[in-house]
Amino acid sequence: MTRSIFSTVVLGIALLPMLTTSPAYASSGTMVITTDTTLTEDHQGNILLNANKVTLDCAGHTVSGPGAPGFNGGIEVAGGLSGVTVRRCRVTGFDVNGIFGGGGATDGRFEANVSYSNGNHGIHLDVGSGYVVLGNTCRSNGALGIVLTGGSNSWIVKNTVEDNHNWAGIALFDGSHDNLVLENAARRNGAGVVLDGATSNQLRFNNVSTNDNQGCSTYPKRKLQPDREQHRRSKRDRTADDGWIRFERDSKQPGEPQCFLRL
Repeated sequence: MTRSIFSTVVLGIALLPMLTTSPAYASSGTMVITTDTTLTEDHQGNILLNANKVTLDCAGHTVSGPGAPGFNGGIEVAGGLSGVTVRRCRVTGFDVNGIFGGGGATDGRFEANVSYSNGNHGIHLDVGSGYVVLGNTCRSNGALGIVLTGGSNSWIVKNTVEDNHNWAGIALFDGSHDNLVLENAARRNGAGVVLDGATSNQLRFNNVSTNDNQGCSTYPKRKLQPDREQHRRSKRDRTADDGWIRFERDSKQPGEPQCFLRL
């Protein structure tokens, strides 16, 4: 009897670490978010946000690819949604965009994310309005750092876009209008900030430096008007090159080049 009790106690002690230690494995597969969610571990595979007014908070955890076919982003917000937030996510290794917002969305917020080493753009927000893109870092992606296609009334503020050598750091495309691009840092990209077919946007206090080509550019070619209020003390230098217009700080001025355009 005593021996049996002793054996049971020893067995219980031996199993105790197995019962109290959580597995060190990340979740995997496609995760669909329909309620507010905070990750407690890294996730391998795509995440789809598929409901209005939900928040995905990765709490600094990594969402990694290459991901499943049929998705446009490692983290993807379904089209037509309103009030969706993606924050504090590290997104890497996807063949497509790191973060993608589907068309027709309104009032989406993308904050404090790091999107790096993805095959296409770091953050791509398709036709929508009222986006806030704040304090993100997008680096070493296959194409653009941050891009709006057909986006309007949105803010791109205090982001860092760097080492996106195949294209540009920030871009507004396809009729994007009435957006504010403010206090971003764009360095070591193919180009700093590019506007193509975009109108009535404002670029203010952006630090643009050491990019491979243009600092701030617009296409098709047109006359650029500086924000006079911001440039009373700055000499400006405009250079046309194959339909692109570069508009950046005169080389004699101290500090990093800045974009102050009202287009």
